[in-house]
Amino acid sequence: KPRIVQLTQATIDTVSCYESVAEESSDVTKIPKNKKTVILIFTVQSLRLVLEKLSSDQIQNLVLVVASHRIKEVAIKYDFKKCIVATEPHDEPMIRAALLEY
Repeated sequence: KPRIVQLTQATIDTVSCYESVAEESSDVTKIPKNKKTVILIFTVQSLRLVLEKLSSDQIQNLVLVVASHRIKEVAIKYDFKKCIVATEPHDEPMIRAALLEY
């Protein structure tokens, strides 16, 4: 359910505009366990994909650059140690934040 449902008493109808599909070519399991790796996370769904695929050892060495404070809160709940919120949830600010961390 959309987060706005929790913030208001209004009746809200949702309409799916698109179906999100994880790319088959993305293989996050190849991330090294002992090497610093920066991953850009634009959505909670992307974060969950990473969580499903990686071991706790791999998660410990990841640096996440996330698009929002809400995504950071979810990441912290799953023991991500280093999580940076980009200044804006767009490609360029996310990449700038990643380069500063790398």
